[in-house]
Amino acid sequence: MGRNFDVFEKHADAYGMATYKLNDKMTLLGGIRLSNTNTKVRGYSVIDDVLTPVENTKNYLAVLPMIHLKYTLNDKTNLRFAATRTFSRPNFGDLTPGGTYIEADNKFKGGNPNLNPTYSLNFDLMGEYYFSNVGILSGGVFYKSITDPIFQDSFISNYNGINGVQFTAPNNGNAAWLGGVELGINKRFDFLPGFLQYFGVQLNATFMTSEMEKPSGRKVALPYQAKELYNAQLFFEKKVSMQDWLTITKENMRWNMLKMTSMILITANTATLTSEDLTSLQNI
Repeated sequence: MGRNFDVFEKHADAYGMATYKLNDKMTLLGGIRLSNTNTKVRGYSVIDDVLTPVENTKNYLAVLPMIHLKYTLNDKTNLRFAATRTFSRPNFGDLTPGGTYIEADNKFKGGNPNLNPTYSLNFDLMGEYYFSNVGILSGGVFYKSITDPIFQDSFISNYNGINGVQFTAPNNGNAAWLGGVELGINKRFDFLPGFLQYFGVQLNATFMTSEMEKPSGRKVALPYQAKELYNAQLFFEKKVSMQDWLTITKENMRWNMLKMTSMILITANTATLTSEDLTSLQNI
């Protein structure tokens, strides 16, 4: 029964945004979002060896400002800076007020209905260079200052009079940060001959480091956070003129009509078969 629970969550949001061109080279975009969350969790918890219904309610307002600045160096090169505040709500599965006690292992695995949302103050600086043909080369640095990160905590405590029980439950860390570098390129092979010129490649790589302080004061890397990320894509892209598109569409319609006609003829011929005809076929 410890994992049986209900979560009721309501959101109300309001936001505004404005763009202002400072001069021919600089554009400023600013905005703010207000997000109110009301969460009610109902479940069961064992108190003094009795399975007891419990209810927890949490209400919070997230104020999320953001600012983006674009500086145009020339027709092919841009610099971008962004400062934003974002947040994420706890996962529903982490909010259960109960849990499961495994007597053989003397372990208890449960949830935490008192989890706070995680807030992050983000700073990004990126440069972009656009190729003469379609494509872009980009690189940048980023830094995130994180409040109340959620992680799986483990500690020893008592459970219903049993000593030395190992508890595992989600908890909020004190503070954390994440920083890194990202590089990317999107390039068509327009320098290759013939059919190969319609192929292209998209590559990006991100290198990160992080640190989080647990409630005990111990500092560790952010959970579930990789140190390196790589992505590679090979794509094919060819522009089709209106005349070519009409030709392809016409041929497809003609092929569909031929298939439809064949189906009608087959259906008509099948419909003329009688039981006598089938008997004759069997005697052949």
